[in-house]
Amino acid sequence: LLRQRDESHQADGKPISIVLDNASYQRCKKVTELAKELKIELVFLTPYRPHLNWIERLWRFGRSEPFYCRYYEKFVDFKKALQNCLENLGSKYDKRMKT
Repeated sequence: LLRQRDESHQADGKPISIVLDNASYQRCKKVTELAKELKIELVFLTPYRPHLNWIERLWRFGRSEPFYCRYYEKFVDFKKALQNCLENLGSKYDKRMKT
């Protein structure tokens, strides 16, 4: 990924910054050294700040909305509830997702 970003931005000469979470494989020596060599700035999100990571917010909402105090006897019903929730993010749950 770092090499691809470098190649696609070499011509314009603009600096490259990539925002990452704190996964250990992103902070490993090999990645940080390659980023330094390619002059790519790695910006790591502050640990334990799920509100900064949108997928964490979506996952928290997705776990609570279709599953809170509910039991699904069949997996197909469980799957349908999750799919319905995700399909209605921009309509039924729009106000809640914007908070």
